[in-house]
Amino acid sequence: MSLTDLLEELEAAKDPKKAGPMDAYMRHQFSFLGVAAPERNKLYKKYFTEAKKTKIIDWDFVDTCWEKESREYQYVAANYLKAMQSYLKGSDLPKLEQLVVTKSWWDTVDILDRVVGSLVYEKQELEKNNPPMEPVRQYLVETRRY
Repeated sequence: MSLTDLLEELEAAKDPKKAGPMDAYMRHQFSFLGVAAPERNKLYKKYFTEAKKTKIIDWDFVDTCWEKESREYQYVAANYLKAMQSYLKGSDLPKLEQLVVTKSWWDTVDILDRVVGSLVYEKQELEKNNPPMEPVRQYLVETRRY
């Protein structure tokens, strides 16, 4: 069971009838497969439990998800990082910052905010030595996306 299998299951679960209302709810900023949160969460559980055993963040998986068109893929990536946040390193902060400002909207920012917050809380020297999230905060304020 690989993380790639999760993406295939997500694709197989798509529901075009739900996709339209989901798209409208997000003000037509993104396209959707039509897989609601409860269904996605069920899929995540089995894959993320296995992923945690590796104790390594699969950034290729995250990048693949972020590059895909449908919004559910970004939810997969953000929730994967949330599940794996105890394995993040200080050197991952620029990658997280890039995710926050790419395809940015309140839904993924809310998840990534907690991921970044947990990393900075655990490694407080990151905030003292390098306030990397200030450009992200400024971006979100300027675009009124948060």
